[in-house]
Formats: sequence, structure tokens, C-alpha cells
Amino acid sequence: MNDRNEKEKNSMDIMTRSSPDLRSSPVPSYQKPAKGLAELFGHITSTYELINHLLTFGLDYYWRHQAAQIASSYQGSIWLDIGTGPGDMARALAKRSRHSPKILAIDFCWPMLSRLRKKKNPDSAIFPILAQAAQLPLKDNSVDLITLAFATRNLFSSLENLLKCWQEFHRVLKPGGVYINLETSQPPHSLLRRAFHFYVRTMVKPLGHLISGHRAAYSYLASSILRFMGAEELKALLLNAGFSRVEILYLTGGLVALHLAFK
Repeated sequence: MNDRNEKEKNSMDIMTRSSPDLRSSPVPSYQKPAKGLAELFGHITSTYELINHLLTFGLDYYWRHQAAQIASSYQGSIWLDIGTGPGDMARALAKRSRHSPKILAIDFCWPMLSRLRKKKNPDSAIFPILAQAAQLPLKDNSVDLITLAFATRNLFSSLENLLKCWQEFHRVLKPGGVYINLETSQPPHSLLRRAFHFYVRTMVKPLGHLISGHRAAYSYLASSILRFMGAEELKALLLNAGFSRVEILYLTGGLVALHLAFK
């Protein structure tokens, strides 16, 4: 058995028994065809990364790098990147990891995963999987580390849904495992917060629409940033979801917050 098949075999060991074989399809599916929010993201797949880089002046690279650097200090053979999109975070993890873990890259949007598959190295230990964050096709206590980068807002359709997803993350994490949540936040300093909100209102929607041609997607993204909670509130909710300890790292003045939640 070659190295690639061995990696796939080991990755299958943590999948639930009802799940299809990872080798049966380039992108295994554990959900019905994308609808609603997933369909909306499907419309902007081709320009999604470019717009992210432009709107953040390239800082999204730095933020993911920080998350990947922190992740690299943890050991483990199975890592999980949820809401992976076109795979920016998964590739950052693969590049900076010190222990060559297998990275399961999960998203609910088929076009995003197709883009990831086209861009990843054929010998990479990244395995794209179509699935829902609230129903992970993984066994209990099977994953060493989880990342979620700039997708927490998409789970916040309701507080109940967000807690359900986090409880699912907690379920699949091994005891002592860590969940790294990287997301836009509400800067603690009032002047920076007002400037940030002004920028989101005046630039995210028009620039996103101009480049992608899809007004609804960037109207949603802008509003999700403006209404999202602050870092301390997020910490309290993570503890409520069952994590034993949560640490916060503020990035770029609190425009972004990185939470480390331990099982």
C-alpha cells in the first residue's frame, strides 16, 4: 500500500460507520445538495479569496498564519478544519505543522471544496469532505485539533445553532484537544470599533458586489460582521458549550479575535 492509500485508510478509521468510504469519491458527501447559505457561497467561489485579500489589505494571510503557528505547537495525528471554504486555513495548517497530521477539511459548499481540490497538492494530507458543522461524520473523541477560520458567523443563524455546532466540535475532540476559533470581532476601543463598522458598511458590500457581481452575498457578509458578538461574549458561550478553559488572543487591535478552547 502506498503512502497516499495508507493516509486515506488511517483517516477512515475515525469516520462514523454509516459514512461512505473516503476513497469512493474525490470529495465524499455527507449531506443533501447545498441550499440557502451554501448556495449563496457557491455563487462567489471564483472571487472569494481575491475579495478577502483586498478587503483585509492582505491581513487575512497574517491572521491565518498566527492561527497556524499556534496550532503547530500542538501534537496529534488528526486535525479538522471546519468551514474550510477554498482551503486557505487547511493549507496554512499543512504548511506549518511540525508533526504532519492528516487534515480533514470540511465545508457545506460543494463549489468551495471543488476549488480546494483543484488547488491542493495531490500528495497533500488534506482530505476535503462535504458535511455540516452541526453533524460531523466523525466518531467521539477522534480529533486532536479543530480550526474554524472566519466561518463562525455563518453558524450564528441563531444562538441555539451556534451552541449546537460547538457541542458537536466538543464531541469529536479528544480529551485535552484544542479548538481554535479565528473570527472578526468587535474592537474593545470605541474609536477603532466605529471606524471598523464604517469601513464594513461603506466598502465590503460595494467592493464585494463590484468584483463578484453578487450583491446578496456581500450584503449578508457585511451584516454578519456588524452584528457579531465581542470576544468576551464568545468566550462565555464556548464555556457554556462545554469547553473547560478558553483563552483569547486579540489581533490587529481586536478587529479579529483568536480563541483557544480546551476540552
